Amino acid sequence: MPKVDGFRSAFTTFVPMKNKIHIVGLRYYSWCGHMDELFAPDAPANDKWIGQKLFLQRDHHFVEDPHAVMAWSKTAPVGHVAKVDLPLIAGVLEEGGRELVVATIVGLDTVRRALVVEPVDELPVVPCPVHEPVPWTWDGPVMPLPMMWAEADHLGRMMNLMVQGDLPYDDEVVHRYMQSTVNDLSGDAYRNRKQLSQALLQSREPLLAEAGHELLAVMDHMGGKEQMAEWYNHVMNVLLNSKEVQSMTLRYAEADVQPMLTALRSFPFEIGREWLAGNIDLFARRLYYAQMPRTDILKLFSLVILCQSAFRRMQPASVQPAIGFNLGGGNQLHVSTLENRGTLTNIEQARILPKY
Repeated sequence: MPKVDGFRSAFTTFVPMKNKIHIVGLRYYSWCGHMDELFAPDAPANDKWIGQKLFLQRDHHFVEDPHAVMAWSKTAPVGHVAKVDLPLIAGVLEEGGRELVVATIVGLDTVRRALVVEPVDELPVVPCPVHEPVPWTWDGPVMPLPMMWAEADHLGRMMNLMVQGDLPYDDEVVHRYMQSTVNDLSGDAYRNRKQLSQALLQSREPLLAEAGHELLAVMDHMGGKEQMAEWYNHVMNVLLNSKEVQSMTLRYAEADVQPMLTALRSFPFEIGREWLAGNIDLFARRLYYAQMPRTDILKLFSLVILCQSAFRRMQPASVQPAIGFNLGGGNQLHVSTLENRGTLTNIEQARILPKY
């Protein structure tokens, strides 16, 4: 089949693809039944898909990311524009006066399990508007940088040294980096991953270029519902079992819950409210797409852990709650067991669970 700007239709080639847009998340939408046909390693090149038109438009239903763009067929949603590709199109749809962009499928990325599309018309360069979070502060205790994030930082630096030619390719470093980087949802980590993926893709070393595509595949899947639920459970388990966090909860065992609740409610983009309401997957997904600074995420998790510790102290283990607050992770706080009834002040009615 003919090549298109260095990209071979229906197969992945490890070269940068300028102005090409990846459509990801196909398994959630109308083409979910065609995944094997599209991306099986032994699937034949199929002209059925190449050349089809898709219609890219803003996805106002995707509340986690205000810049989200959905790809539609003529009748149904197909997938989302990959987060790393949003700067190419989100600004055009948000500020450029267009309701949709018509694009043609020019390839199938078997590594990322994504469609590769190219806009039919040349798009103007329109910067993607920045949604600045409301200023937020927390002056209480903050846990130190978790070792799992420090490890990901170190492995990322080793990856950069390999790109620069200062270290030979090391498969163990690549593998461990891919596993560890997903633990950090901060905007700092996202930007580092994006920069590293572009550097890897531009490498003349085939193994490093392949690692660049693998990293993009990891990034594509980070915001999924299943991944976010697993992420929360894993990160909370690691943090709660760390000596640093256990020491923090002991040092501040007498901390007043009310200021912590106030700080959680005021955390930008309603992320703290999602945790208080027990919407753990939405809490994690909002956090991922918000790209908050790592310093704020450390403060947020310190609040979550201190609140969780305080709630458990207030609730005797023998009590089985009938009415309470959904605290995340399946925990509920029974109203009648609170030692400090003042902590109920201004708690949203949505968090009071009916008795059945």
